[in-house]
Amino acid sequence: MVSVVIPTYNRAATLRRAMESVLSQSYSDLELIVVDDGSTDETKELVTSFSDSRVRYVYQENGGACKARNRGVQEARGELIAFQDSDDEWLPGKLEKQVSFLKEQDADMVYCALDSYFESGEKECVIPATYPPIRQGNKETVRQMLFSGTVVTQTILVKADKAREIPFDESMPRYQEWEWSVRFAYAHSVAFLPEILVRRYIQKDSISRVSKNLPIAITKIFYKNFDTIRSDKALWKLWTREVANHRFQHGLKAGKECRYAFFATGNPKFLAKWFLCLFGLEKKVGKYAN
Repeated sequence: MVSVVIPTYNRAATLRRAMESVLSQSYSDLELIVVDDGSTDETKELVTSFSDSRVRYVYQENGGACKARNRGVQEARGELIAFQDSDDEWLPGKLEKQVSFLKEQDADMVYCALDSYFESGEKECVIPATYPPIRQGNKETVRQMLFSGTVVTQTILVKADKAREIPFDESMPRYQEWEWSVRFAYAHSVAFLPEILVRRYIQKDSISRVSKNLPIAITKIFYKNFDTIRSDKALWKLWTREVANHRFQHGLKAGKECRYAFFATGNPKFLAKWFLCLFGLEKKVGKYAN
């Protein structure tokens, strides 16, 4: 059985679509666990209105999406776990194809591609834009993920016992699945199914729209994987540049990061930023600083 976890918070308007896209899957041996993260709208009424015995409603005080996902993983009864978001839609056949592919590849986790749309209906992008090899060794997988960050939660199917070993980091304000997938790939096998099987809809209040979360999140990923990034010249150049730029632009302390970026890239703009940071001027000159 596959346990499908949907964390939700005040998303009754879109939750029905997300739930129906799961319950209508051709692979029907599943349970759908909706973890209500303290909603104040009609979420409970909507979920309990489904007469399908496969639906389970779990309530918790508001703790964020990662805490809700972790709660869902602990509640899961299936041998496999998949995730869905309350804004989004699985395409027909998604689960059946992933279950088959997981067995075929003898992997601990598989993920697929998705189409991403703005709430206006305008298409944003396909993730990943360039498909990685179907299967790589642990070291190559980690490197690929650190370069691209192409694993999105709704595309994941994972063995339940492995998911319980590696919970989502509840302190991450953004890019939770990126941080999680890198950490997972250090220890377990991952395969990519090169097919678009999920449709994501970006709402105006989505976490991905909160820009102040971005530098905090990538800084956390950077330092969690510091040794791996530092040992790879291309990764080091990429990450030091991105972390320094985002921290500086948002007015966060960035002296150490600008120093890393200067020595990694040789770009004099990072030397200038490093100098400004020595005088604590990030908040005054950062583009997005408050």
